[in-house]
Amino acid sequence: MIKVITSAECHTSNKEWIHSEFCFSFADYDDPSNAHFGALLAHNDNELRPGQGMHEHPHHAI
Repeated sequence: MIKVITSAECHTSNKEWIHSEFCFSFADYDDPSNAHFGALLAHNDNELRPGQGMHEHPHHAI
């Protein structure tokens, strides 16, 4: 089954250093009915402010 999620349906998060669009439940966006799709847990579109970057953080399989 294919589930289409439009950009208008994505959750938007604006923090000082990063703007994010979440297609699935992630970080401060909690929607149990939209938690993940199989092995795909996150599909985020992140825009970092100039001169900023992501801090080191681990990733692991659940």
